[in-house]
Amino acid sequence: MVQDIAAALAARKYPYPVLYGPERVQRHGYAQAIVFERDRTQNDTIGAPNGRQQNPQKQYTRGLACVATIYAASSLAGAHVGDHERECEAVVDGVVTALNDWVTEARSGVDFIGGTYLDAKARDGVEQWPGVAYELRFRILRGVFRRDYDGAAQPTGTVAGVARTTLVSYTGREGDPAATGCG
Repeated sequence: MVQDIAAALAARKYPYPVLYGPERVQRHGYAQAIVFERDRTQNDTIGAPNGRQQNPQKQYTRGLACVATIYAASSLAGAHVGDHERECEAVVDGVVTALNDWVTEARSGVDFIGGTYLDAKARDGVEQWPGVAYELRFRILRGVFRRDYDGAAQPTGTVAGVARTTLVSYTGREGDPAATGCG
């Protein structure tokens, strides 16, 4: 989803990078960005499928709680909070329409919960912020289908064509039993 939204916004000339979070480092200073992540403050929902269903295997619809945080700033010289908010509103509108286009193409749905501007305390402790941050909360609706579990989550395989081996001890001390690895 995030890659598709990033491509849609880039095609419409939005200059904001689109990232999937949570961000691994604390945001020190300012950089325009749109950060999508699972919303850990809201519950996912599970309900009956909407409308007439073509697939008898679809049992329920699950709403995955998500949040998009938009870090925006106006490029106007001497911009004030109203200028930053106008810039942010344009980006929020772009995100909303890109989400709508994505769920329409994926034959899914989106339920918007709401949005709010964040104060300095809620912005990861960044006090000097030449812009605004806005959180848009929503749920992506996906089908829950009756199906058999098809195995482990990670594929397995065999490495072929390795010309060298490396002996490595688990403790790192000389003289300890070594295991063979590739290197």
